Amino acid sequence: MKTFVLSLSSYVKTDQNKTMAEFVKLGVPKWEMLLHWFTFPSFLEPWVMQARGPSLEFLFNELNKSNISVPQFRAALRNKFNALANKTDLQIDTAWNAMCIVTNFTKAAFDEVAQLHDGKNINIVFMSNTNRLHHDAIAVQYGKKIPGDALAFSYNAGFNKTGPQFIDEYINWIKDILDQDIFIVYTPPPAMPYPKLGLLSWLAAPLATWAASRGQNYVSTLQTMASSGQFTLVPSQQTAVQPNIGQTLYPYAKEAFKAIEQPLFELAQHTSGYTPSATHQIDAPFGSSANQHEIDNPLYTGGDNPHKVKFQ
Repeated sequence: MKTFVLSLSSYVKTDQNKTMAEFVKLGVPKWEMLLHWFTFPSFLEPWVMQARGPSLEFLFNELNKSNISVPQFRAALRNKFNALANKTDLQIDTAWNAMCIVTNFTKAAFDEVAQLHDGKNINIVFMSNTNRLHHDAIAVQYGKKIPGDALAFSYNAGFNKTGPQFIDEYINWIKDILDQDIFIVYTPPPAMPYPKLGLLSWLAAPLATWAASRGQNYVSTLQTMASSGQFTLVPSQQTAVQPNIGQTLYPYAKEAFKAIEQPLFELAQHTSGYTPSATHQIDAPFGSSANQHEIDNPLYTGGDNPHKVKFQ
């Protein structure tokens, strides 16, 4: 069995500036958002904690681990920012979810995974450090459940971990269930903005520098983990406009592709000349009530009906 793990963040556009801008529209000063967004060096953190409490990144990670619930997360945001005290759950959720953007590229990737994944010879898994709010927002924008095998989303995986620890435990869990060859597909991280500025890049473009630094550290960690032989690290062949997932996976699963009777010319045609499907029309916006919108998702473990994703 071949199991390919794809990073969801490689296919869903993440723009934290949009979330920051939405919170500013709700009345939160931008400087206050910046103060709470970033972690500080460990020797400064005790003093910073007294002034602001835990950072937004800390709360975000706790939400991703399911160490705090969605209502607790909203309460923490209201406690941090006075401007949010009288804002509705929907307003807060919409602002928070603004960073998750499903593009035509995203839809092309999801459609391609739905075609390639057969669950018998090839398992394709989307992995992400994410939370229920973002998961639901992505599903609403796509118009149906995220495809692939059991989703490796940190908030409902049951490991209460994120980052490398989550990846390590998830891979061990897969190996305990079935004897599988595991491949983790990664996308090269973005270059540091304004490289000639060095450390001054943190002042010139703090969010872009932060994202690039995290991306480079993530890939470096994956390379170290892969050296142990637990999995094979696979560089993605995607372009700026085409996900090319089949093209990426084929060299590592030629026999599996033949076993599912997918002609090679079809695969080549699909991955090199893919035309994204038309934008889905979704009636419900982010954070709409469960009565307004729900989609089938047998993997979701919350709510009264385990076979529905409910948007609250």
